Amino acid sequence: MNSAHFYVTLKDDFFEKYQENEAVNLFDDLENPYHDAMNRLTPGKVYPVMDVEDNGRTLTVIDDLGRMWTAVTGLFKYADN
Repeated sequence: MNSAHFYVTLKDDFFEKYQENEAVNLFDDLENPYHDAMNRLTPGKVYPVMDVEDNGRTLTVIDDLGRMWTAVTGLFKYADN
C-alpha cells in the first residue's frame, strides 16, 4: 500500500482567493483551481500527499470522497498529520 509523502491543508487565505476568483472570473477558459478545490476539499482538513509531479508544481492528494486529485501546489500549505 502506498503511504503519504507528507500532509497539506488549504492555505489560510483560501476563502479570500476563492471569492476573488469567483468575482472576476479569472479562469473563464481554464479550470478554476479554487472552485475545484472548494468542491473536493474542506478548508482546515488535513490531506495526505500521495505524489508530487511537474517539478513540484502539482500535488496528488486524497480528496474528501477518498479519490486521488491532482492540484496546483499554490493552494496548499504543509500541515502536521
